[in-house]
Amino acid sequence: MKGYQIYFIFIKLFIVFQILAIYMKKHTKNSDIYILSDTVFKLSAGFYLILFFLIHSFPGLEFEDTLILRFSGVIILFDIDYSGLINIIAKRTPWLSPVVKPLEKLETIK
Repeated sequence: MKGYQIYFIFIKLFIVFQILAIYMKKHTKNSDIYILSDTVFKLSAGFYLILFFLIHSFPGLEFEDTLILRFSGVIILFDIDYSGLINIIAKRTPWLSPVVKPLEKLETIK
C-alpha cells in the first residue's frame, strides 16, 4: 500500500469518528476539531484529484473527462468551510490577527 493511500484511509476513518461523535451528541458540526478535520480531508481530496489527473494520463480517458475530474477537485476545494477555518485561526493564533482581520471582513461581504 502506498503512503497516500494510508493517509486517505486514516483521514476517512477520522471523519467517520467525527460524524459518529456528532451523531452521539459529543460534538457539533461547528466544533473546531470537526472543521479542521473536514478542511484537511477536503484539501487533500481536492488537490489529489487536481494533481493526479494533471500528472497521469490514461489511454481510454479523453481530455474532457480528465477536465471534469479535475474540476470536481476544484468543487471540493470550494466546499470547505473557510469562515469556520478563519474563526479557528483567529481564536487559536492571536499573533496572526493582522492577517486574519481582512479575511473576516471579506467573509461578511458575502
